[in-house]
Order: sequence, then C-alpha cells, then structure tokens
Amino acid sequence: MNVKPKHEEMVPLAKMVIRSFTRDRVEFEDNDGHFTTTFLQEFNDKTEVVKTQEKRSTKLNAQKKITKDLYLTADNIKMPLKLASNSFRRADLDGTLFVKAQKSLRTRNIEGAIDHLEAIGQLVNANGTTLAAKGLKPTFIDVLNATIAALYDLSSQQTTLMQMGEDVTDVNVALYTDLYKNYIAEVCKTGRIIYANENKIKEYTISNLLKKLHSAPQGADDAAPTA
Repeated sequence: MNVKPKHEEMVPLAKMVIRSFTRDRVEFEDNDGHFTTTFLQEFNDKTEVVKTQEKRSTKLNAQKKITKDLYLTADNIKMPLKLASNSFRRADLDGTLFVKAQKSLRTRNIEGAIDHLEAIGQLVNANGTTLAAKGLKPTFIDVLNATIAALYDLSSQQTTLMQMGEDVTDVNVALYTDLYKNYIAEVCKTGRIIYANENKIKEYTISNLLKKLHSAPQGADDAAPTA
C-alpha cells in the first residue's frame, strides 16, 4: 500500500530515515552509486530547510492570530465610542476626537487610534460629572482604558514578530515534495531492495515508520534505529 506522510510528519520521518541511512550508507553505495556522502549531506540539508520553513510558518500563524485579535479589539470599541459621542454632543463638548478615532479604527491605523482614544479618556476624566448627567455610563472609562491597554499590547507583539528577522512565509509545498520524492522515498525504495530478507526492511518501509512515529511519545523519534 502506498502511504504518503502528512506535511507535519515529513521532518520527523526524514530524521528517522536519515539515522538508518547514515548507518547503512556504505552498503547502499556498494549496491547503488547514487547514494554517496554528497547525497547524504543533501538529504540532511533539505530536511533542515523544511524544518526552518516550518518555524517561519509557525511565526506567520502567530502573527495572523495577533493581527486578528488586534482588529477585533479595535472593532469592539466602536459602538461604545458612538454612544459616548452622544453624551458629548448633549453636553455641548467637542466631538472631533470621536470622528478621528473612528476613522483611525476603520483604516486600521492603530497607533493613531490609540492616541485619539487616550485623548478621549482625558476629556472624560476632566468632564466626568457633566457627561454622566448626559447619559455617559460610568463603565465607559474602564472599557476605554482596557481597550487602549489591549491595543498597546497586541500592537507591540505584532511589531516584535515582524522585526524578528526574515520574512515569514507559508512552507512551500514544493519543498515537501522534493524532500519526500527525491530523498525519503528514494532511500526507502532502495533500502527495501537491499534488505528484502532482513529485519532492517522495517526501517525503510514508510507505513511501518509512520506507525512508529504515531505510537511514540513526542520526541521519541530521536531514538536510535533498531539494528
């Protein structure tokens, strides 16, 4: 049965195959000149490339989640701002900051939005009694301050991730295909021929390796191969 590993299984599977192949490489080359020390080095290098790309992809997913949370936080303050602006209007106080804040939130200008929200907070604190008499809920300032703090935190996290070095990208499917087709499968196919009548054949049988991978505790794929 032709069993192909999932993308997330590719690196640990490659490591399992590399360990067995490293031990048996000379015998491989004695039977097939394709399996040189250069091939082994390329196998290791390809595995590390995919591993590195997966780490970048993990960072990308974290960045996407932070951005989603950031924009959700920004959207959630829009209605409280609209209601608070009504109290400002009734109290004959300037509501320009509300217009600016809503525009910044709408255009995802988070830095500008934070500045406007902080300014609104100062006005609320300075005119608390008047605004309360015009319908402003006492909880508004707490909601406003919590939103400002959340926007600061999420924006800071987003900036940190973006400055961590190389651009984050999804793992290129072609990298997985190359690693599997030209290295993992190539070694396993030849290994099953060389060790057809030996117990070692299990170490070069994809389905068996995946079963071992699925049943082993996390990190157990670093165990030494069975001779």
